[in-house]
Amino acid sequence: SSGINAEYGQDRFLAGIRKGVEYCKALRCSQLHIMAGNEPHFDGQRKVFLENMKKASELLKGEGIRGLIETISEGTIPGYYLNDVKKTLDLLEEIDSDCIFFQFDVFHLSMLGHSTEQILELFDCNRSKIKHVQVAQPPHRIEISSPGDIDYTAIFNHFLAHAYTDDHIGLEFKMSSYGDASLADDLLDFLKRF
Repeated sequence: SSGINAEYGQDRFLAGIRKGVEYCKALRCSQLHIMAGNEPHFDGQRKVFLENMKKASELLKGEGIRGLIETISEGTIPGYYLNDVKKTLDLLEEIDSDCIFFQFDVFHLSMLGHSTEQILELFDCNRSKIKHVQVAQPPHRIEISSPGDIDYTAIFNHFLAHAYTDDHIGLEFKMSSYGDASLADDLLDFLKRF
């Protein structure tokens, strides 16, 4: 599912958050990705999203869990409510919670037209709001050690130089060739450099 946060029905949304909290506790996970949904847009959707996020924030804060919202490119989930990084960051500002953060997905930012340099600038400008980074090589969402649109050597060196060491990086990709052990070895060699 691409989520229901930007839909009417706060009870259903909060039931999903409570279920997510159960999973977080069972897995000893301190963060929950809150999907916004891709329902047809309607008048008042921004207000619904903000009200839902503020309620989710209260619930998550009481459980000691961070909520994460993410910009997802239009080509990946058509109609996704948070398909623009400025919109996502503006909403995050309006939510104004110390337990709701930005899930910084390099793949989606690239698919939205951002270069490596623009992605790093966006990272620097919003560092305090970022508690999780996800990576994959565009445009086919493959392993980051493969050549592609993003210079992951520059990305990882930048993260280290700017003390992104206490938060998480998720490898959210599919191998470009399943069963090819050399790709897995290349990926491990790449990651060991950092």
